[in-house]
Amino acid sequence: MKKIVLTVFTVILTLFTLASCSSANEEKNFSEMFDDLTVKCADITESLYVADTEKAVSEYGIEKDLIKNAVFLRAPDRNIRADELIIIEAVSKTAAEDLKTAFAMIQQEKYMKWESLDNTEFEKVKNYKTVTLGRYMIYAVCDGADKVIAEFEEIFK
Repeated sequence: MKKIVLTVFTVILTLFTLASCSSANEEKNFSEMFDDLTVKCADITESLYVADTEKAVSEYGIEKDLIKNAVFLRAPDRNIRADELIIIEAVSKTAAEDLKTAFAMIQQEKYMKWESLDNTEFEKVKNYKTVTLGRYMIYAVCDGADKVIAEFEEIFK
């Protein structure tokens, strides 16, 4: 009887430990994650500025209720450069799925804007990257989009 109780207790303890480890890896401090990403991608992010989140959310028609945290990094000369990084922490995984539609619309707008303007910038727009990891999302239009995405994914390993 003691062996059964001890075995059950060990199994329960193991399950709690595994559950806490898996959720700890998925839950990140948004500010720390953003700081880590900007340091690792300084060669890309140093030429971008942090846009006003309220204005950017409104400009793109994103539902505020879906977002817990967000940062919009943009080229200061948006009429000349298409560079933009959007990093969002959604309120839930379901909200993150809904926000994928917003990213698709942002991409469509950028595509239409740059299609007839500047060939170099249009190539950046065509080669955009977006990734969703749990509640966290990133949209990258820049020369180093692959590097930004790789570093973003590395943060979650």
